[in-house]
Amino acid sequence: MRKKIQAGADFAELARQESDDAGSGANGGDLGSFRRGQMVPTFEQAAFAMQPGDLSEPVKTPFGYHVIKVEAKESKSFDEVRPGAGAPHAPRAGTEDRGGTAEEGPGGF
Repeated sequence: MRKKIQAGADFAELARQESDDAGSGANGGDLGSFRRGQMVPTFEQAAFAMQPGDLSEPVKTPFGYHVIKVEAKESKSFDEVRPGAGAPHAPRAGTEDRGGTAEEGPGGF
């Protein structure tokens, strides 16, 4: 899947066609916004290390393999997140999942 995306295939269309996760797959692999601590560690580490537009190598989680594409990142000032001051989050990550074993926690295609 990653090679197809790198060759120009549309990430969202491949997610709709190939994802094992009915939820995010139907949404083109779009996971929406999430903050640190909301995804399994291996997925989170990969996603937060990426820049907008990056496409990950396959990432193995307890839910299967994922290819992550970060659409955008945003961070908020302390005043914006008070009282729950926390870390920046990656709002637009999509993921491609192949070989999921259980429910698709981190979502994906």
